[in-house]
Amino acid sequence: MSLGILGRSLGAVSVDTKYPWGKSSRDTLALQLATNQALQAAGYCPVPSSGILDGVTCGARNHLTINSREFFGADMLFANPPACAAHPDDLIRPTPGCFEPTGNEGLMKLTGQRTPEQSRNWLLIGGTLGAALAVFLAIRQRPTKA
Repeated sequence: MSLGILGRSLGAVSVDTKYPWGKSSRDTLALQLATNQALQAAGYCPVPSSGILDGVTCGARNHLTINSREFFGADMLFANPPACAAHPDDLIRPTPGCFEPTGNEGLMKLTGQRTPEQSRNWLLIGGTLGAALAVFLAIRQRPTKA
């Protein structure tokens, strides 16, 4: 049995309790909702948001990991709970075609994150404003000749 730490508590909890195979849990539901965001960005149909860990959820996360470079332009790990490894024959691939693929940019929008281009633009704007402020202060503090 694999043990993990729950939040800030010192008590150990079983991973099987957090993500039980074939039983409902809030953690599994959160995992399914996050998986559905990535599936939508990749152009795939969502997995059922039942809170029950099964081959559909695990298979979708495996598929996203294996194809992340194609879907999102980068190698990404969509980690599966350990219970998925115990059921390799139950994994089911997601169904394509429910959404128009949007790739990494779509995934960033769905999750509220900035794309690398947006982050770079903000850095350029911030750097320009910082340089302008430094020049203004330097001119303002220059002693005047009498």
